[in-house]
Amino acid sequence: MYSIEFAHIYLDEYIAMEHFLGKEKVLDIIKTRGYRSEDFTLLNLVDDYNAIQNNLSLKEWNEFLNSDLPKSIDILYESDMIFYAPLALKFLKGKDARSYRRYIAKYNKYPCSLLAITSYLIRLGKIETKYNIQTASHLINVLSDRFEIVENICKKILSRSKLKGIEKNIETIYIKGTYGLYRPNA
Repeated sequence: MYSIEFAHIYLDEYIAMEHFLGKEKVLDIIKTRGYRSEDFTLLNLVDDYNAIQNNLSLKEWNEFLNSDLPKSIDILYESDMIFYAPLALKFLKGKDARSYRRYIAKYNKYPCSLLAITSYLIRLGKIETKYNIQTASHLINVLSDRFEIVENICKKILSRSKLKGIEKNIETIYIKGTYGLYRPNA
């Protein structure tokens, strides 16, 4: 089973070209790899934790996400990952766990990489949640290349964790240079 995440968005953003291209890439992955509906789940992570203001219409976002795709999409909110982050920390070792704990204590804030790791562990079934999300053995993340640094940090930390090797079950496909607003009437 594959869990495919795509079109990561912040609440203070608008629907942009990277989201359209990410959705096209997901459709391409499903087709070229021959996935059947029962082979995968679709997921979107909305960052409502780091957003400065709310520009995104969740109704329009939900309509965008669910149009043209072969099945419905589960949505996770980054702020909800905070509750599960302490469980993710239990899988981390030594310096990585200490570094995250110091950061949280100093800034009273959770770093993006820890929240991303938490969402991965939820999707991989290593952390139980209240969400009705089907877990998977492999993750595919289709993201803008602006997330590449954080993604690499996550994989490196997981490679040193108590779950060493699990990072090999995470495939990230980057949509290159796609920042900027989508302006359909421009």
